[in-house]
Amino acid sequence: MRRLILLASAVGLTSASALVAPLRAQTTGLSLWAGIGGAHENGVSTFAKDTKQLGAQLSLPLVPLAVRADAMLQGSRLDADHLSYNLNAVAVMPLPLLQPYGILGRGRYALAPGVKEKGWNYGAGVRVGIARLGVFAEMRKHEPLQRTITTVGVTF
Repeated sequence: MRRLILLASAVGLTSASALVAPLRAQTTGLSLWAGIGGAHENGVSTFAKDTKQLGAQLSLPLVPLAVRADAMLQGSRLDADHLSYNLNAVAVMPLPLLQPYGILGRGRYALAPGVKEKGWNYGAGVRVGIARLGVFAEMRKHEPLQRTITTVGVTF
């Protein structure tokens, strides 16, 4: 009886991993991230605290690291003076439906019209979805801005 239970458990786990593996494979490659958010504090930037973010993330199979490049627009005016750019390393826990991640990056930040400064960002987030389609929420501290920005959005 004990052997039968062990065999049934092994078959069940093998079947579950066979179903999950294609889902993890589909989350690799290039995905686009779009979100809106806001800062919790004013920091040193003269721009409004609301933000829009658009990024592209490249993931490789069987590697829990990804690279994400993103642009962040502060305020609602579409102007190059309001844009900040980042290149980030993302450490992903590749679970089938829920993917928590940590993010660390460097970028060029718009502090005021005509004033740009290089600096770091770091934070964490969670993505819920299957393949490239999903939703995410993340919180990142952007050092040059001295702002913590929370962003929610979609991935596709």
